[in-house]
Order: sequence, then C-alpha cells, then structure tokens
Amino acid sequence: MRTETPLPSAQQLYVDWEGAHWSAHDIDLSQDRADMAALGDSERLLLYFALSSLMVAEERISTQFVGLVLAQDDEEDGSFLCTQLVDEVRHMQFYARFQSEVVADPASIGAHVARSRAVLEAPFKVLFDEALVQAHTRLVSEPRNRAAKVDFVTIYHLVLEGTLGVTTSHFLLGFLRARGVLPGFAAGYSKIAADEGRHITYGTQFLRLAVAADPSMGDVVRGRLQQLMPAITETLGAFADRHVRTIVLAVIDLLRPIEFIFLELLEPVRKPSRHTRHGKNRCEELQFDAHFVVDDARIKIDVGVHFLRLEVLGRGPLDFYGHVVKGGCAGFLEQPTADLL
Repeated sequence: MRTETPLPSAQQLYVDWEGAHWSAHDIDLSQDRADMAALGDSERLLLYFALSSLMVAEERISTQFVGLVLAQDDEEDGSFLCTQLVDEVRHMQFYARFQSEVVADPASIGAHVARSRAVLEAPFKVLFDEALVQAHTRLVSEPRNRAAKVDFVTIYHLVLEGTLGVTTSHFLLGFLRARGVLPGFAAGYSKIAADEGRHITYGTQFLRLAVAADPSMGDVVRGRLQQLMPAITETLGAFADRHVRTIVLAVIDLLRPIEFIFLELLEPVRKPSRHTRHGKNRCEELQFDAHFVVDDARIKIDVGVHFLRLEVLGRGPLDFYGHVVKGGCAGFLEQPTADLL
C-alpha cells in the first residue's frame, strides 16, 4: 500500500504565502520586447499562442473564484483561499502588463483578453467558459453543498492548474531558458508557478480529506474528470501540434487501477503499451510512479504529476513549490509532486 506524505494545512499555506510576496509591476521587462522581435516567425507564433492561452485562462480563473472563498470550511480555509484570489489577480496583472509592454500596444485587460481569445480553440472554451463557469455558478448558489465544492476544486485545482497549468509552465520555462530569451517573463512566470504550487497543494489536501470523510465524493471527482477528458486531450493536443514535447498530467486514482485514467486520457494522443507496466516499452510513452498502488478495500484519493512522452522527453528541471523535479524515465518526480496527492 502506498504511504501518503502529509501535506501542508491551509493555515501553513497561508503562512507560506506571507513570505512569498512579489509585485507584477516590479519585474524588469526591458529586454523582452527586443527578444520577442528577434525570434523567428514559428517561435514567435508558438509563444503568441501560449501567451494568449495564459491571458484568457488567468482572466477566467481570477473572475470565477470568489465562490470558493464563500464556501470556506473555517477561518483558516478562508484565509488561504483569499490569498489564492489575490495571487490570481496578480497573475492576470502580470500577463496584461506583458501584453501591453512586449506583445502588443498598451490596452485594458479586457482588450487583451478579447484579442487573445481569437487564437484559442473550442476545447479550451469548454474547460474555461463552460465547465468552470457553470461549476462556479453552482457553488455561489450552494456554498454549503459539499459535492459542489468538490466538483469546483476538481476542475480548478486539478484540471486547470494541476494539468494544463503545470504542462504549460514546464514547456514554456524550458523553452525560454534553453534559448536565453524573455528573461523578464521567465522571472515573473517562475513566481507564478511557485504560487500555483501552493494552490495545487491546497486542492490536493482538500480532495484527499473530502473523499476520506465521504467516499461518495470520489465519484464526483471521477465523474468530472471522465467528462472533461476529451476537452483536456484536445487542449493538450493543441500544444502537441505546436511541438510541445512533454505533457504533465494531474491524475486521480479512486478505487481502480491507475492505468484506467491514463489510458482513457492518452488513447487519442498516443496509444501506450497495455501490457508492460514498468518495462522499457511502457517508459517510452509514460512516466509512471511505481509507488502508486491502489488498495481496493479502501477509498483513497491519490493525485500525482506524471510526465507523458510525446516524442523524446528531455531532462529539463521544473521548479515546483520550492523543490526541483526532473523529467525523463530514470528518476521519477521527487517531493512534493510524487507525494503530492
């Protein structure tokens, strides 16, 4: 049986936040505009797509969050959730500032969002404009409904931040650092990634405790993930079409073999081996944590971050909540990701 590592409480995450302040308007972007202009057309288009996705996503998640604050379980829970709302607004401010000073002409946040939406595809809208908005509306109207809160946290913390967000940061920071460009954006985005590490940790701990207290909540999580898998796959596929080599998945395992969730999600992207669990063939498609073992006699919620190889996976570092984790088939993710959920 897998041994769970205790996660920081909401109170501890609040204390961590107090020591991690930064300003979206203090980051030096003076070099970034020249770097952007010097990029080749294909690289500039790739970055424009990624930056547009971030601009729209951050506007959505910053404006569709207050319901979770209203649904706080206690004062400590509410204290941390208020910090997350501040974080999301700060991230939106940083992306808008980068759009105004580097990507386009100065404009309002709304104008940048509207322009960025033009390059996004339907699956992105399913996740951010439909699933997230509908779950938030329900939570606002039913703040004491446990299933509504579990559903919202599944969408927000696991799908949007834990899967799409981590995938994007892993790719984008590696892309920029390998080329030595956009140092201002890389500096700000690294701080955003650290903020989101706290958010994902909160969501992980909340869902772990919610399922332990009421096993039926596991069905809520599983059902939502299965519903959104086509949109998740297509959204990540849009990155793959633009030569992203690594996809990071936040995967939930509830009372069934972990490969079930993987295979449902990966089938449209690239069919992994169904027979070799830990051998070299399986490693060619999927990074797998051997410590994930499901005890069918107990309801558990295990969430982990896994690297999927679309082509040849590189070994770039990913800074995640104060720790360094590495990609590649040798040496799976260390704390906190391997033990995260």
